[in-house]
Formats: sequence, structure tokens, C-alpha cells
Amino acid sequence: MRADRLLRMIWMLSGRTAPTPAAELADYLEVSVRTVMRDVEALSAAGVPVYTQQGRGGGVSLLPHWRPDLLGLDEDEARALATVVSLAGAGALGLDDAVGRALDKVAVSAAGRGSSESSGDVLWFGSRVVIDPEGWLPGVGGRPWLKKALAAVEHGRSVRFRYTAGESGRIREVVIPALGLLCAGSDWYLVGRSEHGTRFFRLDRIDDLETCEADGAESWSASAGSEDGSGKSTGFGRVAVAGAAEPVDVQFDLLAEWHAARERFRSRFHPLPALLEVRPVALGRLRSLVKAEVIEGGGEQTDIAVVDGETPASTGGDRPPLRARVVFADVSHALEALPRLAGDVRVLEPRDLRARMRGLAARLLADYADQDEAE
Repeated sequence: MRADRLLRMIWMLSGRTAPTPAAELADYLEVSVRTVMRDVEALSAAGVPVYTQQGRGGGVSLLPHWRPDLLGLDEDEARALATVVSLAGAGALGLDDAVGRALDKVAVSAAGRGSSESSGDVLWFGSRVVIDPEGWLPGVGGRPWLKKALAAVEHGRSVRFRYTAGESGRIREVVIPALGLLCAGSDWYLVGRSEHGTRFFRLDRIDDLETCEADGAESWSASAGSEDGSGKSTGFGRVAVAGAAEPVDVQFDLLAEWHAARERFRSRFHPLPALLEVRPVALGRLRSLVKAEVIEGGGEQTDIAVVDGETPASTGGDRPPLRARVVFADVSHALEALPRLAGDVRVLEPRDLRARMRGLAARLLADYADQDEAE
């Protein structure tokens, strides 16, 4: 306990040019002023260049430019950590304050091996790379379960929840060990393992998540189902679940499991090339859904100014359509993406995809015509 307190005192004093009053240190460390002075003596005896100044404006100080090198990081290592750590992602998990303090320590450690400006350089560079899983629009669900799911993973507990399958819409009850959390793109997944292997459950399809009691009394599922990341139900029945009181599977490699599941998922697709006619104003939205190569009609285009995150509606509205080649993951991907661009994108090839779009349009027209008549 005291060792932790001494480290916290060092971090608080590091980088300060003016003495820190003993009373301020005592308040920060939640101890008495007398205990602070004893800790100062202990640090000094251990070789830390800490000293006190008496009188008005006095307090406790470290020698100028001295920095602790307790983490053993050089400047490049510290910069790498500050760059890849996501404060936005940590905030979603309720860990942003802790991660912020950790980054301060990383920066101070790097400054201990370099110049006095190294600490600021590390944090400045890290602040120029932001990884935010939230994206432009707020999440539609699932995020309330993040902290509870994280706690279950941390303590090796099982969780019980109701899950809605992506394709069939079936709602099933699942009880499964919480082995990890995965953020892929903007989607969060709770990772568990059943008798059928590792499963990835999208948090925005989870309802009523609860942590099982430590005694693991009821680790069952009446009719459980899960997904492997494809959005398609695996369709298996009863899930064999390890008891909540069992030790955490320390051999579980989440990153390896994720890579393997993603490869299996991708191997099931049959790529579908297509030729599209695209209104210029929709080209950006098309490229957010699928990789598109403009082959005709592009010509010289003036750069579009973006103001406050919005493109002026009038920009490019009168330009002739473009032709673009795209490759959808499969036909289901095409039928999911193309309706989002209705009125701005038209399928030219292949003929089978054109026929499917006509069929979809006919069903929509029939559905909304019935609705209008009912009103």
C-alpha cells in the first residue's frame, strides 16, 4: 500500500516547476501531512531527488528535469502506446480516467530518457490519432451492456441474456461464459464459448444481460443460439456452458479466435461484380458501402468543400451520371446496400441483379400501396 502511495507522489510531483504544498499532497493521497513528510524522507533515502522548502510558497519538490523511468520505455515505445490507445474506446468501457492517468505515466517515463520536452511530444503525437468506435452517429443499442459485460469478463463469470438472431429474427435465451469483448468497426461483440466453439454476440442484439452468481447454479439455456459474426444464426439447440465458478480459460486467445472466425465468414461469400450508374452526389455514399471504381463520366471534378461535416446539397446535382464497377461480397450484400441509394444508383449489370432489384421494388410498392389504401 505504501509503495503505491510513494509512486503516486512521484507522479504528482513530476514535471512541476513550483513546490507542491504538503497539505495538497496529503489531500491527494488521502493521508495526513505527517505521513506525507515521512514518505518524503523514505523517497530521499531511496535515492529519489525529492526535497522540501519551508516558508511561504514552500512545499515538496523534485529536482528540475528529473523524471522517473519506472516503466522502462524509450520515446518511440511511449509514442507508439500513446498513438494506438483509444481514449474514446476506453470511455465506452468507463475506463477513460484510468487510461488518461496511464498515458500521463507513459509520457513521463519517456521524458525520463529524453529531453524535458519529450513528455509533451508523446502526448501531442498520440492526440493526432483518434480511434472512436462510435462513428458519426450515436449507437442504436448495446452500449449499456458494455460495462457489465466487461466486469463479467474480468471476473471470469458467465452471463445470461436474450439474443435476437440477425437473419431469422429468432429470440433465444443464452447462458455462456464471458471470455472477452471485441470491437470490430463500430460493432461491439461479447465473446463466449459453447460446445460448438467460440461465438460472437453483437451487443446491440442483446437484451436483459445479467451476470450469473458465482456458484454457477444455473448455467443452462433452454433454446440458445448465437452467431459467428456473419449475422446468420447457427441454429444449434442447447448450449453446453461451463459453470460460472470455473476458472477463467487462460489459454483462450481472443485475437486468434477472431481472425479464424473472420476467415471462415469470408470464405462463405461468392463475390458479385456489378456495373452501376451513379449520380455524382451519391458516389461518396456508395464508396462507404463498397469499393467503387469510376470508369466513365468522371472527367474533371471540382473539389467539394465540406462545412461542419455536411456537403452542400446543391453541389454536383446537375452533373451527368457516372459509371462505376463494384464488387459486392455476395448478392445479399448487394440487396442490402443498393436500397440505401435508391434513386441515385441504378444497376446496369448483371441482369440477374437487375431482376432482383425489380422484384424488391415491386414488393415495396405493393406494401406501401396497401398501407395507403388502409389509411
